[in-house]
This record gives sequence, C-alpha cells and structure tokens, in this order.
Amino acid sequence: MIQCPKCGAMNPEGFRNCKECYHPFGMEGVLNGTGPPVQPPPPPQYTPGGRPPMIGDPISGKPAQVLAVRPIRKVPAAVWIMLAVLLVAVIFSLAWFLTHSSGSSSYLEGVFDNMERLTGWEADIRVDSSDYPVDVLSFYLGNSWEGALEFQGPDRFSLTANSLQSRESYGLRIIEGTLYELDSYSGVWRNLGPASEEQLGANPIWDTTFTGKLPISEGEGLQEVNGHMCKVLSFDKDVKMVEESMLGDYEIVYHYQGELYVDNSTDLLVAIDYIIEIPDMGRSHYRFDFHSLGSQTSIDVPPGALAPASGGG
Repeated sequence: MIQCPKCGAMNPEGFRNCKECYHPFGMEGVLNGTGPPVQPPPPPQYTPGGRPPMIGDPISGKPAQVLAVRPIRKVPAAVWIMLAVLLVAVIFSLAWFLTHSSGSSSYLEGVFDNMERLTGWEADIRVDSSDYPVDVLSFYLGNSWEGALEFQGPDRFSLTANSLQSRESYGLRIIEGTLYELDSYSGVWRNLGPASEEQLGANPIWDTTFTGKLPISEGEGLQEVNGHMCKVLSFDKDVKMVEESMLGDYEIVYHYQGELYVDNSTDLLVAIDYIIEIPDMGRSHYRFDFHSLGSQTSIDVPPGALAPASGGG
C-alpha cells in the first residue's frame, strides 16, 4: 500500500495519484531533488528513406491531433456569370478572327474562281491618276482613262481603254497566255508573245496581289452596290515589290487601300474600288463595275497578228 504524503490516505501499489486528493506521488522528490527525474518521451524513430510519422502515427506513439479546418468559401454566382461571359467573348473573338481575317483571303479566292467559271462577263473601268501614275497604262494614256474589260473564259480576255486627256487609245487581248496589243497609230494588232504577270493583272481576278499579298478582312453587315446587297472585303497594306530597270532590279513599296464588293447571294464580284499609292510620288484610283455576268462573249485572235512582233504587222 502507498500512503499519500498530503492527506494520509492509503492507496494500492501502482497508483500514480492519490485516489482521495489526486496528489501525484513522487512530485516532492522531483521538486526537492531527491526523487528520480521525469524523462521526456523519446523522439519518433523511422528508417532513412521512409516516411515521417503522421499525426497520430503508431510509430511515434503520439496521439492524433485535431487540426482546425478553414471552411471553403462559396464563390458568388455573379463571379461565375462574369467568367462565363468572358469565356464566350474570347471564343467569339477567336472565331471572328479566323473567319474574317485569315479565312477571308481563302473566301476571295473562291469568289475569283466563281468568276472564272462563268461563260463570260464584262466590267466598266475608270482610272484616275495624280502626280506620277502608278501603272504603265495610265502613264501611256496620260494619267486618267476609261475602258472596258471583257472575259470569255480562263486565260482569255480583252481590254480597251481611252484617255480622258487626249485622243490616245489602247487595246489588249490575252489568249492562252499570249499577248496581242493594238498599235494605236497604225491600227494593227501585234503578237507580242507570252504575257507578263503585270499584263495578266489587267484582269483583276488574275492579279495575285489580292490573294497572295494583301490581308483581306470582311466587314459586318451588307452594303448595297449597283443594286446588289454585297459583302464588303477591305484591305489596307503596304506591299513591297521588285521592279526591273536597265540599271538593275530595285524594291519599291506600294500602298494598297480599298474594298471588293461581293454579291451576298451568288458570291460573285459586283465592284472593286481601290487606290494604289507610291508615297511622295503619285497614286491611281481604280474602279471596276462588273455586269453581264454569265453572258457569252467572243474574244478571238486578231486577224493579222499571228506572226511574232519581230515579223512586222
């Protein structure tokens, strides 16, 4: 039996505290230095490379601890709505960019293909140039001119033009890649051999600048042009080109700005209206109005022009 030093009550062997007053046995010896020191529990042991003991792990012998858990805050519905709106806006902007920017050049190629599939068409042309004319024909005719373009089929078209300042005129036919040009002084058509890319560009649907060098964007809504409800394809871009001269090739910058009007129901050209400018030198304003779409035309090799140009007229 163990007698409590504080209250004198008798306690069975093995009790650490008095059953009457709960006095801890052996505390007086620890306080006055005569009793055995109280040893702290050994630190947790685990093998190298093993996991450290978890809270309440039996390896360490420590009891599990209760951790305070921060409550999850509920996201307001307005925040979710705002995020959804932003996501929709991003998706819409990306879709608009893909269909109205990079895709518009492909769409324009399709429009040009539609024009080539027709059995024929015509276009009225008006060109007004100021200062230094941008194209060779405007330079030859004296800045401003009017003309007509006739299309019969792929690689077969003709152009006639008359100056607005003088009595000069010009005639051109391209048939299967061969250029035939009218000598305005003698009235004789001459065979000048293979047509150049610039001469092919007299027919705007064969001008690769539109599809290969200009980023085309489609505007919103429709615009009425020449009695047709049209999509508007616009461009505004500097284009660098290499020109040839007797002194060698050189690079020149042209600024293209304008619109192409496409019938919304048929995807055929209604008009082209644009400006080409060489900064600080000159500019030319071009206007093509297309009509008689699908009407057959007849563009034949001019009589007397079968021989090469060197063979005379």
